[in-house]
Amino acid sequence: MTRIGRRSVALYLVFMVALSAMGALNQDRLDRYTSLLDTKDDLIVASGQLRGRAEGIRGPEAVAGWAREVGMVAVPENGAVVYIDTIQSPVSPPLLSGLEVETRWR
Repeated sequence: MTRIGRRSVALYLVFMVALSAMGALNQDRLDRYTSLLDTKDDLIVASGQLRGRAEGIRGPEAVAGWAREVGMVAVPENGAVVYIDTIQSPVSPPLLSGLEVETRWR
């Protein structure tokens, strides 16, 4: 076999080993990807179930029921309610930096 033939065979073998390694790595990544997709589907289903359960806890009726349980009294039933007027926020002088930010408290 000639010198070029031996080099070609050696180069061919190197490329085949590299291609085999890349194929094995690709297969491993595919398996990981499919397992992540399955995990994602499971988490989406679990999230939907938990959102359904949370709606029974976070609604206005649930908050009002909790407030009554801990001894809070609704405003119309409490005669000692004092409403205060809103006050204007303090006005600060404008800065000379060119950037203007205004905060209004409501």
